[in-house]
Amino acid sequence: CTMCPTCMTTEFRAATQLLDCACAEGSYLIKGGTTLGLCDSCPPGLTCPFGSKYDNFEKISTDSSLPIPTLAENFWSNSEDPLSSYMCRIDQMGCPGGAPGRCNGGRIGRVCAVCPEGQAWSDDKCINCDGGFSAMLYLAVFLSTGAICGAYYFGNSPPRANVTIATAGSTLSSQILTITQLLSMFKDLNVPWPVSIRGVFEITALTIGSGSISYECFLGNTATGKYSFRCLLPICLMLNIALIFYGTKVAAPLVQSCRAKTRFKAWDMDGTLNTAGQVLQALFIGVAAIVVVPLQCYEHPNGLKSMLQYPEVLCFEGGDHSVLLSFGFVIAVIFVIPFFAYCVYGTWRVVNPKASGQGREDHGKNLVRRYRFLLFRFRADVWWWGNVFMLRQLLLAFAPSLPANSPHGQSIYVIIILCFYGFAQAHFWPWKAPEFNVLDIFITAGLVVVITISMAFIPSTTDTGMYEALLVSCLCLLGVGSSVLLARICQFLIMSGVSSSFGVDTKGIDASQSQKMFGMHRSIHTNGLPAYMDTLTQMSYYDRRILTKGLVAFQASTDGFQMAGMSGVGAKRLMGLKRTDSTSRGTSASKDVVNEPEAEGAFGTYGIVYI
Repeated sequence: CTMCPTCMTTEFRAATQLLDCACAEGSYLIKGGTTLGLCDSCPPGLTCPFGSKYDNFEKISTDSSLPIPTLAENFWSNSEDPLSSYMCRIDQMGCPGGAPGRCNGGRIGRVCAVCPEGQAWSDDKCINCDGGFSAMLYLAVFLSTGAICGAYYFGNSPPRANVTIATAGSTLSSQILTITQLLSMFKDLNVPWPVSIRGVFEITALTIGSGSISYECFLGNTATGKYSFRCLLPICLMLNIALIFYGTKVAAPLVQSCRAKTRFKAWDMDGTLNTAGQVLQALFIGVAAIVVVPLQCYEHPNGLKSMLQYPEVLCFEGGDHSVLLSFGFVIAVIFVIPFFAYCVYGTWRVVNPKASGQGREDHGKNLVRRYRFLLFRFRADVWWWGNVFMLRQLLLAFAPSLPANSPHGQSIYVIIILCFYGFAQAHFWPWKAPEFNVLDIFITAGLVVVITISMAFIPSTTDTGMYEALLVSCLCLLGVGSSVLLARICQFLIMSGVSSSFGVDTKGIDASQSQKMFGMHRSIHTNGLPAYMDTLTQMSYYDRRILTKGLVAFQASTDGFQMAGMSGVGAKRLMGLKRTDSTSRGTSASKDVVNEPEAEGAFGTYGIVYI
């Protein structure tokens, strides 16, 4: 028997000719190779049957039976370099594999990413464009104009402590829009989502202008045209608001001249700025997502990278990608960063008396109207929460731009952001209505569960070093946190003894706080029950609840108070308070309070029993 050349074998035993020797399955004969060997391993993304030869690519058009390295499903290569494979997006289902250059549904180009000019992708195939596609653009303009007008007329009412039906509807709509935008962002994570839920993601993708919208019919099939259109969307919205603003300036005098009694008035500047803020805040994560699109890349088996949303564009290879990067940078500079800074400055300016114009009531009201979109949904003591909410949106928008070959890292990043937000939300309880606080926590927890479950579909990774270090860091933080608290307890034990108070506030109440509380007590007593009831009615449910708890604690420390059928002594025992008589209570200020029968009666009558 004569041995076959190195790396070669025969397809069957007892072969009698040297021509029966060929490259084994999983390898191919390199370009220009002969029967003397020179087999090479099959490249990633391809399958090599027995006897595969590179030179057969030139002959496959005339003899399809010749063995060649064939592309696996969901991979693509061109005929000029058939062994340099590109990975196609699974959700686009455009790459059938097989011979180089093949595409499903009439798609063309690198990784079968686009349809021919004059066609658009619909129902798993490219179809000719008709008037219906262009009509979608006009419908979008009409709907956006209606939404802007609705935001002005329903979103510029004076803010109130309680939640009105209009405020509740607006808040619910914004939270629904937020969750759909986040789900759309999750679609761009490098997670192999199940086919059964991809339809949900395609619907939610409409909220940030990505997904299966057929831009090709009026923008062409180039990535530059489609991305520039998305970049122009926020600019077009702001121009639309400006046109409506100046349009009302022209139309209002004409309408008033025709009808003496009319409610139509020209838009004012503060209300218009508030409307623009509402629109941009609602679409903030969508605009931020547009900025990071050129940074969302995934790697091919040949070492090159493609943009996730426009796979035909290679990342960091010049050309179209450089243009898209410049577009994204412009949107970040003229919209995302300035708008976030404007919101932070606006909230500070409203609550800062000097910035708002102390003593200028009209100016202060104008500021509240201008920045109403930042304040009207949140409680007064958590006036800054709108900025926290927007920061969360901005951070989550960058999740798909993390390395695509690390889907576990993307998922962990999203979970960390959501968990920190959820902890802060549960602590501050920022929304005016408790129902929306519960809904926000429920949404945040639900999103965490969705991402956690999605990790079951991610293939296991061999690069465990980073995750092992992250796990060790988390365990160390747990240990450090417990150790710090233990050291704090030991410090109090050594300095003050076992019976000393423990916590952040161990110095008790100072004189200024006592004076404020005593002043509130006198105000309640002076104004009487109707004014007190009026004040309580205007407060939000959460603030009344906090006030109730404070009154329970305060009144439980006085004699003669009964809480829910419990004697004053029983209430004190429950709260760990010492029994005192009226002659030995606290400071002189507290003596004035308890020794003044009318004032004590004010607390006893209007306190916990009423609330």
